[in-house]
Amino acid sequence: MSVATTESTAEAPPPPQVPAAATADAGLPAPPAAPPIAAATAAGVAAPVAASSAYYPPGHQPGTAAPPVASRPFVAGTTGPTTSTTTGAALGQPGGSGTVPPPVGGASQSYPPAPPAQPLPPLVDGNGLPPPPPTSTRPCILLSKHLVATYKTVNEKYFLRKRLEGPDPKFNSGFDDREGHYIIFVGEEILHRYTVQEVLGKGSFGTVARCYDAKRQEVVALKITRSGTSFRNQAKQEIDIIVKLNSTPALNDVVARILKAFDWKGHLVLAFELYSYNLYQLLQCTNFHGVSLDLTRKFAWQILQVLQGLQNMDPPIIHCDLKPENVLLKHNNRSGVRVIDFGSACYETRRYFKYIQSRFYRAPEVILHLEYGTAIDRWSLGVMLVELHCGLPLFDGRTEASQLQRFEGLLGPLPQYMIAAGIGSSKVANFFDISDRDGQSYYELKLKPEARHTRSLANVIGVTSGGPGGRRKGQTGHDQVAYETFFDFVSKLIVYDPAKRMSVAQAIQHPFIASLGTPQVAQPAPSPAVPPGTPSAGSIAAAGQQRPAAPANAA
Repeated sequence: MSVATTESTAEAPPPPQVPAAATADAGLPAPPAAPPIAAATAAGVAAPVAASSAYYPPGHQPGTAAPPVASRPFVAGTTGPTTSTTTGAALGQPGGSGTVPPPVGGASQSYPPAPPAQPLPPLVDGNGLPPPPPTSTRPCILLSKHLVATYKTVNEKYFLRKRLEGPDPKFNSGFDDREGHYIIFVGEEILHRYTVQEVLGKGSFGTVARCYDAKRQEVVALKITRSGTSFRNQAKQEIDIIVKLNSTPALNDVVARILKAFDWKGHLVLAFELYSYNLYQLLQCTNFHGVSLDLTRKFAWQILQVLQGLQNMDPPIIHCDLKPENVLLKHNNRSGVRVIDFGSACYETRRYFKYIQSRFYRAPEVILHLEYGTAIDRWSLGVMLVELHCGLPLFDGRTEASQLQRFEGLLGPLPQYMIAAGIGSSKVANFFDISDRDGQSYYELKLKPEARHTRSLANVIGVTSGGPGGRRKGQTGHDQVAYETFFDFVSKLIVYDPAKRMSVAQAIQHPFIASLGTPQVAQPAPSPAVPPGTPSAGSIAAAGQQRPAAPANAA
């Protein structure tokens, strides 16, 4: 019987095979039966140079399969099994395990495929916890095996030191300012999971940041509420409301979707999906000339779906802060929108605040300190739709008194019975002069409407003049009939008495909305270049966020 020597290069060395025990542990099928020499090789022992019992384990009889020898399975990244715990030298094989000769007879076999490489440990676990801190102090280990953990530790210590720098007084160990807002640094990591990329907005209820979520591997909007009991309670109610809305199929595509809520440094944090421009930013892109009637109609339809869903809840929910900044495009070039920021929202049966809604969109019953309900959102919708088409706010008072002045300049005097119902408030009493007429109290606004604020809604919209400023004259879908329909729609929403305001059901059936037929909310929308200075797109605005002033020369 001829035997090939270890120095021969005529044949490839024999491929080692995985022992049955190893494949069983790895969950792989057992390999086929191997001849004695191959079996020894598979066990991690170098093949003998001759078929002699001297080269088999003690007690083995020639011509039978070799008993298994302790070995380990394949290690990812290698081309064969690891070295056996019992080496060739220990079995009396010349040369130990340093060389593996070809099989007897020159037979060649192929190596079994190595199992797939194991994935690297995740950056965070399911709960957002960091990887274990490095236990070694050796730089070569810290900067290789524990590189991610080392980076996170250095990053955390850097921002902690940065918070404590400077002479200003520190609040919450440097994490808060004196008003309870969380101080955000671009590049810091929150919950060992969210890396801050940009601050998107700051309002009276909290701060919103654009962050990269290492677990979901996507960009999200993180709303960090202010510290304090009242803000925490309001944030808990926002979570309760938004979770209910997200579980309602009819609202899945029209309200913001919450991804996670957690505590961080004494703040309740809400993670939301990140969207595109808000509608105020869209107006900026039009140079405050407004969007078409067709696009205004599509926005109105979707917002009405939200208001209907809120009203159908038990108990009904009031958004309390409907405005262009709180309606976001899902995508840059689509008309689909989502209503966001339920930080001021409340149940109609549990109204905690009297000071609600952004001033430009504040309903008269809120200013007069009267009882309010879901009708205040319909007032905001009507005012907002006029602004979306015309480009500028309909009522732009700097104070509540000047806001009432704008109301009367456009809609006429406020109803006496509404003023009388709210005059018990000292704040409301300061807005009006009281006189006696035929034995009854008569109320007049102290701040009389100025001539420049005396106008009609039909003139603002441009019903007979080709749209606002005549800019839409001759354009398809902007004839006088279309404007008369739009005027009738918004004029029934912008009504002083909430009981006389058009309902959501009536609004959906109105010809202005019904002309959509079966609305397709994903139609292309204009996506003009963003002018310099435009706020970052995709923000989920914090409640109470102040908008920049519109250009004085915007027509």
